[in-house]
Amino acid sequence: MSDIKKYNDSIIEAFLKKDDKTILRFYEEQWIKVRSVISKMGGNEDQAKDIMQEATTALYINIKKNKYKNRSDVSISTYFVQLCKFRWYDLSKSAHFSKSQSINTNEQLMLMNYEEEYTKQIDLIERNNQLHKTIDLLNQKCKSILLDFYWKKMSMAEIAKTYKMTIESAKNAKYRCMNRLKSLFKSKKAIGNERI
Repeated sequence: MSDIKKYNDSIIEAFLKKDDKTILRFYEEQWIKVRSVISKMGGNEDQAKDIMQEATTALYINIKKNKYKNRSDVSISTYFVQLCKFRWYDLSKSAHFSKSQSINTNEQLMLMNYEEEYTKQIDLIERNNQLHKTIDLLNQKCKSILLDFYWKKMSMAEIAKTYKMTIESAKNAKYRCMNRLKSLFKSKKAIGNERI
C-alpha cells in the first residue's frame, strides 16, 4: 500500500470515527495551503476560514456517502484544497458576493482564468472516472497488461516475461487491449458487470 493511500485511509477513518484530534491536525495542515490559494484569488483570511469550514463539511459528507474515492496516486489533501478552490469559485460567482465585494480587473481576470481551469479540472476528473470504469470492463488479462504498461511503466520485455509470452505477442496483446479500451471508452457501453 502506498504512503498516500495509508495517509488517505487514516484521514477517512478519522472522519468516520469523528476523531477530533486527527481531524484538527488535518485541518491545520491544510490551512496554509488554503489561505494562500484563497488569497491569490482575491479572498481574505476570514473568507478562507469560512471556505475551509464548508470544505471540511463537504469532505465529511463525501466520505460518509462514499463519494470520495480513495486512490493511491492522489492525496486527500489535494482533494480537500480542490474542494476549497471550487467552493471559493462558487462563492465568488454568487450575486451576494458580487454586491458585497469590489473586485478589481485583475481579480476578475483571475476568476475568469480559474473558471476555465475549474471546467478543465472537472472534465478531466469526469474523463478519468469514466476511464477507470471502462478499464474495469476489460477482462483481467487485458486490464493487467494495460495497467502494467501504462501505470507501472513496465517494459514490453517485462510484460512478456510476466505473462509467459514473446515480446511480439505481448505487443500484439497490448495493442488489442488498447483498441478494446478505446472502443469501449468511446461508446461508453457499461452493461452490468460483464467482462469483455
